[in-house]
Formats: sequence, structure tokens, C-alpha cells
Amino acid sequence: MPNWNHGQWSVSGRRRPWEKSDEKFLTIFRESLNALMIADCNSQEIFRVNQTAQHILGYECEFLVGSHFSIIFPLRANYQ
Repeated sequence: MPNWNHGQWSVSGRRRPWEKSDEKFLTIFRESLNALMIADCNSQEIFRVNQTAQHILGYECEFLVGSHFSIIFPLRANYQ
């Protein structure tokens, strides 16, 4: 609840509603036993990878983040 402080409403000490949700998401993402990645659908650039994905794929996070998604799933044209 906001407090009245020197003629102004103060919301210090309050958390924004989405902050708790973001923390839950990141905890689940990091600790999941499933390999999880977040990538941009347009550029197909990988933005985030969890530990399980790194272990299964055999790549470090620093290599995967910023890479094109095709390093994990090669384009169909390369299957000939």
C-alpha cells in the first residue's frame, strides 16, 4: 500500500507485480531438467540457454547465446 510521505505518495519498498513472476520464470528456466532455450523467431538468434541444454548439446552458454539457431538444428537444405 502506498504511503503518504512529505506531500507525495511513496511506493518504495513495493515490488512491481511482474517482478515476482519474472523471478519464478527464471528459477524454473534455470533449474529445469529439460533443455530450454529462448530464441528470436525472426532473426533465429539464441538469447538464453539453461544448464541442461548446455550439458545435452555439449556447448557452453557463451557459444550458444548470440548464435544462429541453425547451429543446433541445421536448415533443411543442408540435409541432402
